[in-house]
Amino acid sequence: VRQRVVRTVPGDVDAVGWFRKGNEGTAAILHIREGRLSDAHSYHFRVAGEEGEAVTSFLLQHYSEGVYFPGEILLPLDIPDSKPVASLLSERAAGTVAIRTPVKGERARLVELANRNAAEANRMRKEKEADYEALSARLASLCRLPRPPVRIEGFDISNISGAEPAGSMVTFVGGKAVKKWYRKFAVRGTAGQDDFAMMGEVVRRRFGHGDDFGGMPDLVLIDGGKGQLSSAMAAMAAAGWGHVPVISLAKERSRGGQAVFRERSFLPGRKNPVVPPQNDPVLLLLMRIRDEAHRFALSYHRMRRARKFTGGAGA
Repeated sequence: VRQRVVRTVPGDVDAVGWFRKGNEGTAAILHIREGRLSDAHSYHFRVAGEEGEAVTSFLLQHYSEGVYFPGEILLPLDIPDSKPVASLLSERAAGTVAIRTPVKGERARLVELANRNAAEANRMRKEKEADYEALSARLASLCRLPRPPVRIEGFDISNISGAEPAGSMVTFVGGKAVKKWYRKFAVRGTAGQDDFAMMGEVVRRRFGHGDDFGGMPDLVLIDGGKGQLSSAMAAMAAAGWGHVPVISLAKERSRGGQAVFRERSFLPGRKNPVVPPQNDPVLLLLMRIRDEAHRFALSYHRMRRARKFTGGAGA
């Protein structure tokens, strides 16, 4: 965000913009600090009821305890019970927080700019959603899925010399990582370096929780080839979730600097893998999920090994 001098608005001020279409709302906040426009953020959520009630709900959720409170919050419209809301925010801030709805001057111009930011953020979000819908539809066609996937869970195993093996689950919704639904697993029920059995253990434990992790996936992505895929399918079937679509993605293999096998995906019931073009957006999405699962598993594996070698508590 380019800093802009706001000469007639001293102190710390937040200007809130608002855009709503149906039951979808977008709020944008411009942060003015010591007379300068220093940063901007936008937020998307479901809304119900009147505009003022929706804005009030956003304020109470956004300005919770522990966040930075400006001395003044500028709104694009009047909200019901603005004085009690200001009193509550002031109590949370342990200082005075004023709520105003300007109609002219620099404050009104800031709110109008925030409104434009909210509308633009909504437009860009819709474009990204449309792009993902097309990508998801192609993924469903390429991998013979019953429907385009929205939620994809990726699994990987990190195992060096059989010491403190770890597994990971990462969750992507609409093509975006949702880290609150990431899960890590300390592999304890498999001896040696049996990656197939370890994958089966991790997948079985995940699906033993059903939809406790924010819902069930539309697609499960396993890091590996046919062996890892078979182990995952058996574990899902044993847990009663054999109907959930699952595929695997095997990494490119090189020899002498030349690719022997490109990135390829294995599907249940199909002998030969699917090999998408290297720049195919579907492949790039699957690689991003697979690589994130690998990163998350490796970081947990390293932490477990470090704890063991330094005498820390076991994972």
